[in-house]
Amino acid sequence: MSRVEQMWIRPAVPDDAEAIAELNAAAWKSAFAGVVSDEYLSSYDGAPQRRREDLLTMSPGAVQLVAEDGIVVGWSMGHPCEDEDCDPNTVYEARSCYVAPTHWRSGTGRRLMQHLLAGLDRYRWQEVVLWTPRDTTPTRAFYATLGFKPDGKTAVMDRLGPVPIVRLRRPVEA
Repeated sequence: MSRVEQMWIRPAVPDDAEAIAELNAAAWKSAFAGVVSDEYLSSYDGAPQRRREDLLTMSPGAVQLVAEDGIVVGWSMGHPCEDEDCDPNTVYEARSCYVAPTHWRSGTGRRLMQHLLAGLDRYRWQEVVLWTPRDTTPTRAFYATLGFKPDGKTAVMDRLGPVPIVRLRRPVEA
């Protein structure tokens, strides 16, 4: 049985906050080295208190999922899009999808994203967007396999370095 066959996806609960923060920090430090400032990455702990607060106070339409194979090894979250140029009634944002580096290329990230997307009400949501650093080729390639394409919107996250980011988009029914 493969690693992904032994895994299940479930809604995240507040008790998952520490594990989510740990895997989030490890994923950032591995995936964004050389893209995000070393100073930021060296101090990033995944924000466990923020993760717990987010899980306790989720807004309507927000979803947080974890992938578990005995321990939490992946996390995704989404909510109605808050970008000024998007309609929050029809555009959903896949806000986060992180997998512990020990589980990269195992299918965990794909299953998390597929589960998040499959749970969207196709009568309400028309499109899904997400933001990712522009210069992370593996990350952008992963999202491309799920049907996400750049939509021309860019920004800079100053707190990260500064880091140029791009918005990717796909129809819900892709």
